[in-house]
Amino acid sequence: MKLISMKKQFLYFLLILGFTTSLFAQREDVDPDKSKNFKRAIRYLRSEDYYQAIPYLEECLNEKAEDPLRLFYLGKAYYETHQEYKALEYLDRAYQKKPSVHPHLPYYAAKIYHLSNRFDAALDAYEKALPKALTEQQRAEIKLAIEQCSTALKFVEQHKNDVTYHLENMGSFVNSKYSDYSSVFNGKMTQVLFTSRRPRKPVQKHHKKFYSDDIFEDVYFSKYSNGIWHKVQLAAKNLPSTRHDATIFSNKTLTELYFYRSKKKLGDIYYTKFNNGKWTVPKPLMGEVNTPYREASFFVSPDGKFAYFSSDRPDGKGGLDLYYVKKTGENTWTGAKPLNINTKYDEDAPYFDGEYLYFSSRRPESMGGYDIFRARMISETQFAEPENIGFPYNSGGDDIYYFYHSDSNKVTLSSNRLGGFGLMDIYIVDLNQEIHPTPYADIGCDSLLVLLDELKEKLKNYDAQTFTENNLAHTEGGIIVLTGNILDNVTDNPIKNATVKLIDPNTNQLIAEQKITGPSANYLFSIASGRNYRILVEAPDYLKFVEDFAIPISTKNDAHFKIIPLQKANSVKSIVLGWQFFKFDNADLSIEKTDELDNLAVVMKSNPEIKIKLIGHTDGDGSDQYNNNLSLKRANAVANYLIKKGVEKERIFTEGKGKREPLYDNNSRFKKWNRRVEVYIVN
Repeated sequence: MKLISMKKQFLYFLLILGFTTSLFAQREDVDPDKSKNFKRAIRYLRSEDYYQAIPYLEECLNEKAEDPLRLFYLGKAYYETHQEYKALEYLDRAYQKKPSVHPHLPYYAAKIYHLSNRFDAALDAYEKALPKALTEQQRAEIKLAIEQCSTALKFVEQHKNDVTYHLENMGSFVNSKYSDYSSVFNGKMTQVLFTSRRPRKPVQKHHKKFYSDDIFEDVYFSKYSNGIWHKVQLAAKNLPSTRHDATIFSNKTLTELYFYRSKKKLGDIYYTKFNNGKWTVPKPLMGEVNTPYREASFFVSPDGKFAYFSSDRPDGKGGLDLYYVKKTGENTWTGAKPLNINTKYDEDAPYFDGEYLYFSSRRPESMGGYDIFRARMISETQFAEPENIGFPYNSGGDDIYYFYHSDSNKVTLSSNRLGGFGLMDIYIVDLNQEIHPTPYADIGCDSLLVLLDELKEKLKNYDAQTFTENNLAHTEGGIIVLTGNILDNVTDNPIKNATVKLIDPNTNQLIAEQKITGPSANYLFSIASGRNYRILVEAPDYLKFVEDFAIPISTKNDAHFKIIPLQKANSVKSIVLGWQFFKFDNADLSIEKTDELDNLAVVMKSNPEIKIKLIGHTDGDGSDQYNNNLSLKRANAVANYLIKKGVEKERIFTEGKGKREPLYDNNSRFKKWNRRVEVYIVN
């Protein structure tokens, strides 16, 4: 079915924009401080090598922390490498300081605001980006986004007091950092087949811009037991790896499967059965479903007599449209007719419960990207005016593949909303657990706009002097909702028993404190803008987190997101840092492969009491004296990297042990793993 996200369309837009405005952009790339790191970063950005650019841009910010141009470029690099949470922080800071610092900043800021449900801020940024559009197509795209943000704000106002539900991510065993979507479950929801764009074999980090869409779709399987979804596996070992295979629809026993299979750049709907432990040879649907164009989705009605599907055949209104078809024989479907609810925008992923047709659309009534709509059935091809089904199902991102499971009273859907494990994740909504409007702080960023609206009167009348003069000086700025989640930095699971303290860094006095109890480990403070703050987070069995940050002055009531990852207290007693840093006979760090060092630097800066010892090692080739020197150089290279990241030199000790303590036999193919640096906590 090859889902193409709004993000990728946006990147196509930027590619065109980049070529057309190259002369203008070069003027914007000039750094008045003539930083070598900035020049290197710009070279990588111009070649769209975002992973390589990030370390140099981080160094640029160490040199000049609040420079809006550097903030913009780092935010852009994070956005392009699918690190949206990080992108949000830097693009927000850049936009608040100087929206005009780069012609592309308003558009990037608008997209990240939109994705995080900050519709007011997105609307402002889109309106600034509109005059810079170079073609009518670009103007139309921005105008559509403006309509969607306006729709979202009206929708939030109308439904702010409605009962809602919690979206539960299916977890890291099912969802990955790639796209995972279009799930089909058995009746008891203990087994699932779904589509993923994860690579079949582990791959190294891509040095250049890389999209999940470049990986072929595959069908994966997982089971639920003992309270967790277990690690997935390919649904069939004999599936080819050079084409797309994607789940679409199944019966309640997962023994009959309709799926999408690519055919050159397009694709058709196929059918297969699970017999005697294996899938039968897939066959394309006969009749009037498949065409030389793309058929993306297929849903069979509860009585099995007819189906709805999506296609981009030329007799539609534009993009993907929805069609009706009737079953007239074994694997044969005829009488294809378009539905009356189609628009010039994409309509996809139909689901029919016998009364309502649910589907996803990019129409202006969407809150952003694909939204889930429903329309009451009049006849098999005629439906009443569709309505947006709202929070929590829809967000500023793509929300698609809605399915209601009557046996368990749960809904499943796929979304690329902020806060997932990857580009697109699978979520479960338990309709047995209602959430009333008051405790929105526990829901996470999806309901932030509702929360802000509920607090609107309180914030409008808020007096900054409620913080004593000893705690906060008077500011003319507006009130900011500081919010985020406390997560395990390895599993990304919420840490529900943490304590969050907000401190004035100038006086070291406590401003506010919260105990985290909600299911999403969400915290929330109302604070004044235009101030410096220190946030301190503590949780049992985790290292303490401390960070100073600044909230730019703002006259608007707005929101500031800060996701806080905590490190397990017992997980850093002895760390083996990657052999991937060092090539044979070399002590130079591979700058694009330093995620572990970045994490270590964060831990050390957040925990100033930690001191470490770095011990370098080599493989067995060469003399003892040579390897002793080489291993010490490797340890020193790691130390220098940490020092550049802001860790005090006095807290780091180094030693070289040469080839004396190998992990593997030097004559084996694993000898490269001996080229490593180990980290020990010495206090």
